[in-house]
Amino acid sequence: FKKLTNAGFYNGLAFHRAISGYLVQAGDPATRTDDTRDSWGLSDVGYKLPPEPRGKITRGAVAMARTNEAIRRGDKQSSGSQFFIMLRSDAKLDGNYTVFGRVTQGIEALEAIAAMTVDTNDCPTRRYEIKSLRLVSGDSPELRPQKQDRVKTTDTGEKGKVGRFFSRLW
Repeated sequence: FKKLTNAGFYNGLAFHRAISGYLVQAGDPATRTDDTRDSWGLSDVGYKLPPEPRGKITRGAVAMARTNEAIRRGDKQSSGSQFFIMLRSDAKLDGNYTVFGRVTQGIEALEAIAAMTVDTNDCPTRRYEIKSLRLVSGDSPELRPQKQDRVKTTDTGEKGKVGRFFSRLW
């Protein structure tokens, strides 16, 4: 995942699986173009990764995907590029997937994608793509909440009737 992210592999790929309230999935190189929509979710980078099942499948967990065929066979090898992000916890998946990251900010955007219309393969009918993906360490200053400057607002008593009306309306 690190190698592919640092090489820009994920930039421009679409989310090809979205299950409302459950998960979103991306990382299929076929999603780079809409011309291959019929095969979205079926391709990979051409290699599998050894299984490293660890971590809990909790809300925000980022884990490597596995093919349906591999799951049926009990093969725990991970996809070479496809990953999923959980939108809720699911303990029955614990120990079956390689969890390697956690979403710390912005999960609301992924929930919005998962809530959109999908086809019979859980593929969003509208394209939602990763513009760019980069890794930051868990202690990065970028992950600290930014201090908000306080803005002086007008007291409602200082407003006229129309101003007070709009304050209540909005």
